Amino acid sequence: MKICEACEQFKKRVKEWNYWSGAIDPLPYIDDMIRPHKHLIFEGRRSDGAAGYVLVFQCLKCAWWWKLSAWPVFGCLDVLPHLPKRHSSLYKRLLLAKEGVSNERATSI
Repeated sequence: MKICEACEQFKKRVKEWNYWSGAIDPLPYIDDMIRPHKHLIFEGRRSDGAAGYVLVFQCLKCAWWWKLSAWPVFGCLDVLPHLPKRHSSLYKRLLLAKEGVSNERATSI
């Protein structure tokens, strides 16, 4: 599954943030990194237990999930692909794979 151009730009903006704004708390500026991406929606936020936050986003265009780790103390952001625990399309594909349905048929459902 390919990543859309907007997601590539989002990843690039996160890398640029780390390069140019290393010691600044990134949480107030995350909206500026997300806003240009018209199809990225916020799915949730949780604390990582080490004075940081993990924000989860989903792209509606290419269906990728992204995990954005923010460490305000260090002013650092990290963006990684995220696999949600209960994602309906992934769960459906897993069930079809167990039943022996071919991959072409599973992706068309």
